[in-house]
Amino acid sequence: MKIHLWRFSHDCLPSGVQKVQRQIPTSDACIFCGKTEDIEHSMLFCPFAQEVWRVVKKTVKLQLNRRQWMSPKDWLFEFIDNATDVEATSLAVGFWHIWDARNDVRKNQAHPNPEQTSARILAYIDLIIQNCFKAKPGIRRETSQSTRWSLPPPGVVLVNSDVALFSECRCMAMGAVLLESTGTCIAAASLPLQGFGSRTRRGARSTGCGHGHP
Repeated sequence: MKIHLWRFSHDCLPSGVQKVQRQIPTSDACIFCGKTEDIEHSMLFCPFAQEVWRVVKKTVKLQLNRRQWMSPKDWLFEFIDNATDVEATSLAVGFWHIWDARNDVRKNQAHPNPEQTSARILAYIDLIIQNCFKAKPGIRRETSQSTRWSLPPPGVVLVNSDVALFSECRCMAMGAVLLESTGTCIAAASLPLQGFGSRTRRGARSTGCGHGHP
């Protein structure tokens, strides 16, 4: 689909106009409406494409800004600059399926219904969103294997301390837990630290050390 967008931006998809310019013996008429089939007509201005986008936009927020058409590359770059990742993905999916529907007609298959093409586009977009745009937790803690420790003897308090790096927000924090001989937590505290450890490998590194204090 990215290759398809690249070819769209360089106006090198085999539209009717391109075929005629390359002296291929064929018509430059649109297979859906009979008008001149250049690349912008195929993807945006053909009644078939317009109906597909109308249905898609009921579910996906998209501003195609077709009235601001200049050239394939200028229009596409302007769209991507102002689009979210989901909107840009939706455009790529939509372009690919609209072109695929045109190819089906060229193979003498039955004319696809715009609603059917829209349904395929929305199903594919939903699949991508479910697998590629899942919400990530704000802070994910990755720790290495902690040093083994055992409960302290009676009358001694065990202090477990830990320092962690959070790669998503590029911050550090330290914490401590106080345990008595029965394993009961009698106190706990945490403290954010300034800066981010540049010499520590990406991800958190746990010290997991225990100190016994009477």
